[in-house]
Amino acid sequence: MLELALNKQTGKRSSKRGREPAHDRSGNSGYGIAFESRGTTQERPKQLPETPVVTVAPTPTAPATPVRVASSTAMWPKDSNSSLSVYSAGFQGMRPYMEDRACGYLELPGFRTASFFGVFDGHGGYQVAQLVAEKIPRILAERLKEGCDAAEALKESFHSMDSELMGCGTFHRMGSTAVCALLLREGEKLRLLCANCGDSRAVLCRNRAALPLSKDHKPNDPQERGRIERAGGRVELHGPCWRIDGGLNLSRALGDFLYKAKRDLTEDQQKVISVPEVEEVLLNDTDRFLVMASDGVFEVFNSDELVEELLKEKRRLSSWSSAIDSVLKKSWSSGDNVTICLVEFLNMARGISTFPSPGEPGRP
Repeated sequence: MLELALNKQTGKRSSKRGREPAHDRSGNSGYGIAFESRGTTQERPKQLPETPVVTVAPTPTAPATPVRVASSTAMWPKDSNSSLSVYSAGFQGMRPYMEDRACGYLELPGFRTASFFGVFDGHGGYQVAQLVAEKIPRILAERLKEGCDAAEALKESFHSMDSELMGCGTFHRMGSTAVCALLLREGEKLRLLCANCGDSRAVLCRNRAALPLSKDHKPNDPQERGRIERAGGRVELHGPCWRIDGGLNLSRALGDFLYKAKRDLTEDQQKVISVPEVEEVLLNDTDRFLVMASDGVFEVFNSDELVEELLKEKRRLSSWSSAIDSVLKKSWSSGDNVTICLVEFLNMARGISTFPSPGEPGRP
């Protein structure tokens, strides 16, 4: 089980076919944010560290819920209504620090017909991931209120978030991936838009099979490599990882301004860019859940295997909370922080009836 973690230190390749060893990302102290339980009999971890608390927006039936920075034990469901159930948990794994973050809104602030979820894998420290988890939902809500098309609103939100981080002046060697899901009710249709920047990943379970909704952004991808080299960067293999100038093993991220410092280039021409790729699908009654996870999970499971394993563990353990907990524990062998956010679609055969109809207040 320790093979992948040991390989990271020695530079060996994994003997597991089709799985790249975990990324070597060092960072500062921190703990992962996971959704706090609401109305559950599970005990919270004992002796939680003294850590900050942020707030998730309220639903019409419940007050705002604090999201506590947790230890490396699992958290349980954040919330659910008659249309969606949301589960999120994260484990520190074999890393010295927990740098993953997650956020979830059954209702995006100001929009009764929109839901938003995200997973953010920090590197060089947890601060960028935490700021993104706290701020990007509100930035997105502002863009939607301005009348932006949903896909453009997601892209502009990433741009605005990165600009805000740049203004802090402290994130030259620190950054975060971001994989986000925006669900929109439009009449009888439910649109799912996934925006991805980095190597966290989103996968839809459709017909009990995996439908990828994101692409990993790695320096050795031909399109990404071309941009990096045109910007004066080098893409080289260091041990098991392809890296930019011997450092970052991602080609897209929020933060990491050391790789965005060429003043004669536009933002989308830099070695590392914050431009997300957006995929959109219309949900149907064969769609069971969306799973988003940090790359440590996908070091152990590919997308098909992850969906299969989640379904198997759900049958065996009877709850998504326990199934996710089990899958995360199996992901520890990556040696990385591991986080999963799963959004279950309820009553899809009957349609998403709990959202307001078109024309009601709060509809984007």
